[in-house]
Amino acid sequence: MSNQVRDLTTKSIDNYVEFFKRFQKQAYPTPEDIIAREYDPDSEFEQTFLTLKLIHHTNEITFQDQLPQVRDELVKIVATMVEKINQIPRADTQIANNDKAHLWYISTEDDIVKKAEETIKAIVDQNLHATAKCINVYDEFLFLLQEEARIETFLNKKPYKKEEFVMEIEKFKSTINKIRTHAPYEIRMSMFLVECHELNEKLVEICKHMITKILKKTEEFVYQDTAQKIQAEIRNMSTQFQQKAENSSDLVTYEKYLEDSRNLKRGEIINQYTDLVEWLMMLMKHPYIEIADEYTKQIQMAFQQTNKIQSSIETQEGNLKQQRDEIERKLTLETKAFAEELNDVK
Repeated sequence: MSNQVRDLTTKSIDNYVEFFKRFQKQAYPTPEDIIAREYDPDSEFEQTFLTLKLIHHTNEITFQDQLPQVRDELVKIVATMVEKINQIPRADTQIANNDKAHLWYISTEDDIVKKAEETIKAIVDQNLHATAKCINVYDEFLFLLQEEARIETFLNKKPYKKEEFVMEIEKFKSTINKIRTHAPYEIRMSMFLVECHELNEKLVEICKHMITKILKKTEEFVYQDTAQKIQAEIRNMSTQFQQKAENSSDLVTYEKYLEDSRNLKRGEIINQYTDLVEWLMMLMKHPYIEIADEYTKQIQMAFQQTNKIQSSIETQEGNLKQQRDEIERKLTLETKAFAEELNDVK
């Protein structure tokens, strides 16, 4: 029976080695070769029996399982076979004492064991070497892993330029499309099936997150900065227009402010509002975020107040004309009174 156990051990190990020899090749296809294949009913798929997964980890793309560890686990099965077979007890130990409690002890240093392990290790290493190149399929998308910091710096740099914001958004939209159309769902390498679809979704998620981050900053700039700035400038103009001239010095100051408002400030505010509308149109073209009602009200208020600038200027012109007339009439009366006082003195 001991000989039978030895024979069983040898056959089990040989069969395990033969299984791996099915994956031994003179040349192993690259991931790019596999992806480029157009399989038809007569094409042959690569044989696989283990699944590996590509993942995004911090700032790199890697395998979920460490490849050397995968190899060691496959090689270790030979020693596990020997260990289990070594544990088969002798039948005669049930009826008599025997120094040998097991049928046949096979050392893990036995030639058959070491040779099998070396053969399997070599074959697995060759296949893993080819499979490891799957990571390079995603080299063109590695920049995404550094984009969080870059976009943060970009969004803190002022003044903002709409064209640059659009360029960034379009870049990420183009990258999403490239991932969807070119990144593999899986790569069927020799021995290993490499799953990629979860990594693809993660990369798409990064792109969407960057787009949302840019649009959130756009939203903040449009609604909180620009719209409120326009309202504040118009309110300040209205406050200035409400001042009443008490004397000619005040009148000169207010008339100069009116002239500046007509020739400069009005144009500046309208340009700001035109720019705001262009930013708003850009925001509407990329519906990645939901705009709050309070922000919409800010735009409406800015629109209404901007439309009233011209009428406010015209009203102020009329008010200042009345104030000028009143001041001139007052000066005339004061001058007349002064002249009468001089005549009385004479």
